[in-house]
Amino acid sequence: MIGQAQRIAELKNLEGKKRDESKNIYAFSSGKGGTGKTFVSLNLAYSLSLKGRKVLVIDLDPNLANMDIMLDIKPTSTINEFYKGRSLLKEVITKRSDYLHFIFGDSGRADFQRLKDDTIAYLFMQLSKISNNYDYIFLDTGAGASEDVVKILANADFSVFVTTPEPTSIMDAYVMIKLLCVNSVDSEKLVIVNKCADESEGRQAFQNLNSASYHFLREKLNCLGTIRYDNAVSRSIINQKLFIENNDDSLVTTNFFKLIKNLDEYVHVANINHYGSDLLS
Repeated sequence: MIGQAQRIAELKNLEGKKRDESKNIYAFSSGKGGTGKTFVSLNLAYSLSLKGRKVLVIDLDPNLANMDIMLDIKPTSTINEFYKGRSLLKEVITKRSDYLHFIFGDSGRADFQRLKDDTIAYLFMQLSKISNNYDYIFLDTGAGASEDVVKILANADFSVFVTTPEPTSIMDAYVMIKLLCVNSVDSEKLVIVNKCADESEGRQAFQNLNSASYHFLREKLNCLGTIRYDNAVSRSIINQKLFIENNDDSLVTTNFFKLIKNLDEYVHVANINHYGSDLLS
């Protein structure tokens, strides 16, 4: 049991200190639902794990978590145990493999913990204690532009916006980026365009978003890549299977491994402080 007094003491000790030097926390957002954000974060994490990167994925959708359902896993503990102070963050981790770990959320709980400022601060403080154990930490936020989503994005090292070529989806992503700018959030902003008819459609969608962002907000975005539309994606979700695990010959799988390459290149560029390049080749 982690007492409230201990939490307050740890938060006070954190004041005035920078979070751990490693920059490996990525918060995934989409504005409204329907972009395939969770599908993308799950399969990107799995692809990275196949390449020997150790990844932790955390479902931060408050009381509407579904990552465990998509994976057909029945977790023995969830992040709610951490929020309630009953467990440390590392104690609610579910290991799918040596390189792929999860922290699942809850759905439909009457007593679910709302993500207040101190809860989010404590979450990131605990993440800093385990971040060196992982190459990547993915935070799958809830859909929408709620205050808690913005604060999670504000605390992460990188904000990853998953959008589609649909104009409404592009606008939703733009609104999220605008909210971060309004709140003076300077985290690196990355874009993945999902459900594309082809790569050129994905390129055009990113250019539309990037042009609007730079013109109105003076914020230049970074494109990690595009993912093709495939009917087999829906079947994998219905069957509660990771797409990459069962579709080696799909263009979608090829897209994910290209995303890994672009992500590695971006991390390298970010580390030498050269930001703002479009990595989509």
